[in-house]
Order: sequence, then C-alpha cells, then structure tokens
Amino acid sequence: MELKIREIDSASLDKIVDLHMRVLHEEFITKLGKRFMRTYYLAFAESPYAVALMAEDGTNPVGALLGTLNPTRHYPWVVRNFGFRLFVDAIAEFLKQRAVAREFLRTRLVRYSTWFWRKVKNKLRTASRPSMETASAERTLQVADITHLWVYQSKHRIGTSLVMKYESIARASGVTCVDLVTLPEELGGAAPFYKKLGFQELGIRISRSGERFVLCRKILTSETRKTDDCPTHTFAH
Repeated sequence: MELKIREIDSASLDKIVDLHMRVLHEEFITKLGKRFMRTYYLAFAESPYAVALMAEDGTNPVGALLGTLNPTRHYPWVVRNFGFRLFVDAIAEFLKQRAVAREFLRTRLVRYSTWFWRKVKNKLRTASRPSMETASAERTLQVADITHLWVYQSKHRIGTSLVMKYESIARASGVTCVDLVTLPEELGGAAPFYKKLGFQELGIRISRSGERFVLCRKILTSETRKTDDCPTHTFAH
C-alpha cells in the first residue's frame, strides 16, 4: 500500500503511543507510562510551535516524528497549557513504579528543574524588553529540533519520508537549521541515517546523567552557509 504522511490527530493518538512504547521501550520518557506519553504527544500535536507527524501504511501507523519549529516558544507553551497534566501523569506513574521515580530523582530532577527555571527567567526577561528589541530577538530564533523519530517497519523509506515532510514544514516556518541528538553508532544510534539526509555530526554531548549522544545539524536555507552560523540549541535530555 502507499505510504501516507500526515499530522497526528486525537483519533490516532492511542495507536501511535502504543507503538512508540513498543519500539522505544528502553527510553526513559517511555517509562513514564501511556498516560504521560499520550499527553506528551498531544502537546506537540496542538502546539503552534511544533509538528507531530505520523506515517501510515494503509490504515496502520508505522512511524512518527515529533519536532519543534520554535523551541524557545514551544516549551513555555507546553508548560502553560500541558504542564500540570504532564506533572500529574508523571506522579501517578512514579507512585506505581518506585524504580522509575528513583531513576528520575537520581538523573533528571535537578537538570529539569534548572531547565524550567531558566525558561521562566528568560520569559520574564523577554517580557520586560522594549517591543523592538523583542522583535529583533525573535528573528534570531533559527534553530528547531527533531525530538523523536521512530519507525515500526523498515520498508517504504518511512524515516526519510517523515524527515522530508518535517523539513518542508520547517522551511515554510522560517527555520534555517535543524538539530537532533541520537545515540552513538556503536550503541545503535542513527547518525549514519541522518548523514545520508544531509545532517552533519557536531560531536559527542554528554548529559548530566552520563548518557552520551551525537549532536547532528542540518542547514535548511542557502542563506546560512555553515553549521556554526546557527546558535547553539540545548536539549533537555
């Protein structure tokens, strides 16, 4: 059957989340449970600053991509509109799975709290600037990011089709550079796949919990000649 790429809607959420949890079952965010994952996907699907895409083979979902178009605006929007739901969903899962709660406290609590406080301070600082300065700052927000990409089947170039659709939407939104992180190749990472799509490796990044990731970047416009022209984007992994 013909592969179809479309936006994720509420009717397809449960199937997409079930497959995500099956394909990426070792990912920490997946350990937060189906309720949390459903809210997380819904936040991307409804955000005006993000993209939630799915691939269908006939009527069956076979892959998905979540990405931002303006991360500086997307994550504060998620906090305002979905933060409480995500918090409640996570707490509910922590009460059921104490091991997941301990892992979160050990590896992510301080990091996520610091990230959240930094976002709040930046929001307050931006709100206090004159409108002309704020508008100038908005024009420098060029870097978007792909946060999740997974496929359930290896046929039909599903991953390639999802990335190409995302890039088309990103270009139309004025994005000039796209960042993503993946595991090192020896740990099953997808850097070789992304390199075939025009991404460049920018080196290893180590999270505060000790996880190693490869940072990849792709330039989307001819106006930006080098990867160094794009501002550095910080991932909250």
